[in-house]
Amino acid sequence: LVLSLLVVTLATALSWPRAAAGEPAGQGPLPVQAGVGATARVSVGEDSHWSERAGMPTRRTGLALVAWERQLIAVGGQAPEGPTGAVELYDPAADGWTRGAEKPTAVAYVGAAVLDGRVYVPGGCTADGRATAVVEVYDPATDEWSEAAPLPAPVCAYALAAQDGRLYVFGGTDGERPVGSTFAYDPESDAWEERAPLPEPLTL
Repeated sequence: LVLSLLVVTLATALSWPRAAAGEPAGQGPLPVQAGVGATARVSVGEDSHWSERAGMPTRRTGLALVAWERQLIAVGGQAPEGPTGAVELYDPAADGWTRGAEKPTAVAYVGAAVLDGRVYVPGGCTADGRATAVVEVYDPATDEWSEAAPLPAPVCAYALAAQDGRLYVFGGTDGERPVGSTFAYDPESDAWEERAPLPEPLTL
């Protein structure tokens, strides 16, 4: 038994991560979880840094942000005066913003996803704090908005994903409490369907 304990102790000591030569203890890169029972060392490159670019013209939080044609599109959000329908497009090459056609329904705590070159913005919270079921679609190529089939139920502060040509809305709040619903949207039929709910209600 004593011999077994010595072997385990020696093996642990030899495999334990140690600082490289000349590197003070506690100053090296931290081990990061990389799968069950495994760790990976991560270091930050010398050229890694932050820089400031042109700020959005409209101050806001809880907005939708998507990438389209090498640009960023910011939609809606909570501005100082309340939910906004502002649409602003950022061109990183020019480091500048341009304004797009305003979203017909001003909302905050909302998401967006791109399908077939169009930006889908489901639901969101309105000025009275209620969730809406409206789904509005922005075409950045023509700078025009249209309306798609509404959500099966009003929701905001949800999680949103696009996968295999469909949209998926997970959880959120109905304006009063968190919900665990899952909705899937098919743009070809312009229809939503309910899927298996989340194990627990979720709001972002």
